Amino acid sequence: MIMGDTTFSDTYILDRIRQGDQKSFDRLYQHYWEILYRSAYSRIKSHDLAEDIVQEVFMDIWKRRSTLKIKGSIKVYLLTAVKYHIFKLVQEMHLHEELDLAKLSLSRLQENTVELDDIYQLIEHSLEKLPSSHAAIFQMHRMEGMSIPEVSDALQMAPQTIYNALSRITKQLKNELKGYYTLFL
Repeated sequence: MIMGDTTFSDTYILDRIRQGDQKSFDRLYQHYWEILYRSAYSRIKSHDLAEDIVQEVFMDIWKRRSTLKIKGSIKVYLLTAVKYHIFKLVQEMHLHEELDLAKLSLSRLQENTVELDDIYQLIEHSLEKLPSSHAAIFQMHRMEGMSIPEVSDALQMAPQTIYNALSRITKQLKNELKGYYTLFL
């Protein structure tokens, strides 16, 4: 029988539980359940989670009963086990939150990729409407990253002609792409 938190009763009850005595385990459970529950609840403020944590602590005790070594007070050991389970739960919850955020970010990235594909198609469609020399100027300067002098040399056109063409192309694409223009051009 558990008679408080004395070393004698702790030692006695542990010996009985190690031998597989279900009644001694039930007494341990009855004696400490409420204390452990209050400790868990005070930290996590959830009745269901507090009950689950206490249940896990006692299940762990029973599973490891034959090899369980507790030095000192059972009460201190059990309260420490509750604290450990809470830390573990919080860590798992934090991990799940991080995974949920990562999934949300991935989902948004996929949505943005679809939008980028749509915008890219709009740009290509708009470029098809341009004279071929203008499309080439835009392609070289905006999509391939060539400078105005490089485009001028490649197409053998005056730099001012390239500037003027880019200005007309930009106005036309701005009208066709509406709100998307500032994001990509």
